[in-house]
This record gives sequence, C-alpha cells and structure tokens, in this order.
Amino acid sequence: MNISEQVDHLIDTRPGKELLTPAYDDPAYPIVDGLLYRSGGTSAAYLLLTDSGRVIVNTGMGYEAPHHKRVFDAIRPGPTHHIITTQAHVDHVGGVELFTEPGTTYIAQANNPACQADDKRIQALRMRTAGIWFDMLGTVAQRIAAENPGVPMTQSEPTPDVLVDERLDLEVDGLRLQLHAAVGETIDCMVVWLKDDRIALVSNLFGPLFPHFPNLNTLRGDKYRFIEPQLATNRMVRELRPEIL
Repeated sequence: MNISEQVDHLIDTRPGKELLTPAYDDPAYPIVDGLLYRSGGTSAAYLLLTDSGRVIVNTGMGYEAPHHKRVFDAIRPGPTHHIITTQAHVDHVGGVELFTEPGTTYIAQANNPACQADDKRIQALRMRTAGIWFDMLGTVAQRIAAENPGVPMTQSEPTPDVLVDERLDLEVDGLRLQLHAAVGETIDCMVVWLKDDRIALVSNLFGPLFPHFPNLNTLRGDKYRFIEPQLATNRMVRELRPEIL
C-alpha cells in the first residue's frame, strides 16, 4: 500500500470511543521481559528494570496508582531510583507521591509546573464535562480500593526534582536513558528513549487516543495545541528510528 492507502486503512480500522475505557493489566504486561512492563489505565504506567532497582514512567490517576504499584511490586518492589512523567496531565502525575521513596528523584519536562497549574485552572470545567467521555460513577476507583485496602489514593500535585529543558542523558544503575523534551498533546511532553534497545516511550505525545489524529483544538478547556512544534516532534521521533514505540 502507498502512504495514502495506509492512512485510509488506519482510519477505517482504528478503534473508537472504546479506547476511553481503560484496560487494567493484571499482572503487568511484559513488553520486553526482564526490562519493560506496562500497567494499563487511563494512561499506561511503565516499569523499567535496572540492575538492582527500577524506574517508573508515569503513575496514573491517584486512584489508579495502588493498582499500578501492586502489579509492579510483584515484579520488583524497588528501590525506585527515578520517577519520570511524560507530561503533566493528572493521569500521568497522580500517583507520584505513592511511588516516591527516600532517595527517589522525580524528573519532568521544564514546562511541567506551568502545565500542572493550567490543569488546576480548568479543573472545575473538566469535572462538569468529563461525563461525556468517562465513567463518573467511581466504579473503577471503588474496585481498586477494594483490591488494595488501606493504600492511599490521593491525587498527587508533585513538584519535580529535576526539570529537562532539551535533553538529559542518564545512566541509572546500569540502564541508559535519554530524555527528550517535546511538544505534543501538551507543551511539557517528554520522550523516554532507550537507545540500546531502540525503544521510545511516548505515551500521549501524539494525542490521547493513538492512532487517532491529535486534537489541536480541544473541547476540554486546554490551551490550543501547536502544529509546527508537533510536526517537529514527529520528525524527532522518526529520526530516533525506534523499533518499539
């Protein structure tokens, strides 16, 4: 198929609103066994194994974090060297507090504090309109609470320890990471690049419902998204040439 036919096929076969119903992995799904695991939710959380510990990428909503922590702890309970969030939306930062231990460093893109503040600014509007898209009865939260009795479900509003302006190279207990600042669904996106394994963790970089076209003019009160920076981000990810996205 040529490019036009591939795009048409993608439009015809991609899922629809059912993507808004989270699928919770239990146990955590091994993307690369012994290295990378996923725990699905409103946005997926990821576990990266180091030689003797772990790195957590995204933490879900506060009420989802007990589930993510339970399935990740079953693989390796710590120590948690770093927490990385790929953007500041509440479904990425909500569980940072639960995953944080003595010695944990929280890393985010430089615009994260401003984006968290903007999320808080439109919180009331989102709550009034969220029922259009999401289950507002709390059934998932109730189930997770019952499965994880006594585990806090507080929604974090975390302050990053390290902010990434453009790029940060890390070696964490034998695991090499590159963190690339980007603009996508938000202006505080970050790509977690595992060069040795050709894996790029992008989360909602290309929009909330991959592979749907990103929402440039949103209905939820967010600020408009920017086309040229999004295209630059697309080119950056392509140039990395990931084998797993």
